[in-house]
Amino acid sequence: MPSNLRIEFILLVLIIGIVVILTLRAKNLTLKYALVWLTAVFAMLLGLLIPNFLELISKALGFEVLANMVFFCGFFVISGIVFSLTVIVSRQSDKIRLLIQEVSILKNKKRITRE
Repeated sequence: MPSNLRIEFILLVLIIGIVVILTLRAKNLTLKYALVWLTAVFAMLLGLLIPNFLELISKALGFEVLANMVFFCGFFVISGIVFSLTVIVSRQSDKIRLLIQEVSILKNKKRITRE
């Protein structure tokens, strides 16, 4: 990779990291999700700063083509994110159901006390 392109990618990754940190400080993002993004930023910086790092890893894992390893890793990262979001949606659904039940009970108690 040409050095000017490498520098541009490093700047882009650093900007992403700064945006994640600022979003975390503004309390628009929880620490749990910020750590996922910051880990990705760290991995990208590692791949950009160490020459031939990804090629060495792909050869060590038995991939013949670097692009195959990138797609393989991307598939598992995205699958993990989707699973994590599914768990979160499931928990939120349970909490919403519980809140609806509690509100219904309170409305019923209020109606009974008025009568």
